[in-house]
Amino acid sequence: MHILIVTPTYYPRVGGIEECVKNLSQYLAEKYNVKVTILTPFVDKNSKKYEKFGNIEIYRFFRLYSQIENKPLKFFLCNIATFFYLLYLFIFKNKRYDIVNIHTVALMGLPSLILSKLFNIPVVFTVHH
Repeated sequence: MHILIVTPTYYPRVGGIEECVKNLSQYLAEKYNVKVTILTPFVDKNSKKYEKFGNIEIYRFFRLYSQIENKPLKFFLCNIATFFYLLYLFIFKNKRYDIVNIHTVALMGLPSLILSKLFNIPVVFTVHH
């Protein structure tokens, strides 16, 4: 099984969503030998574009994310970037996922949901308060 986790933020930033995604991905990879791919924008300019730890792959994209101050512009551009990066993974990298787990409704959520439905992949939303 291969699960794609779409999250608006991930390590090296530390917080609730980051910890939740890290714990979930490690648990699934270690306990059930599930392949997990984490898709997140760059939240830190020193982060690597791609990392792999055992069965967990991390793809970071949209390097301008951490530099844009205007929130509506950041929101718009991140959704556009998410749409095209997911197309890149699905079509050009030929990645196949059994489930897409989206950790945000607004930022990155809509393009992830649309493409998941187009590629007939079940979606699980995890809402954080």
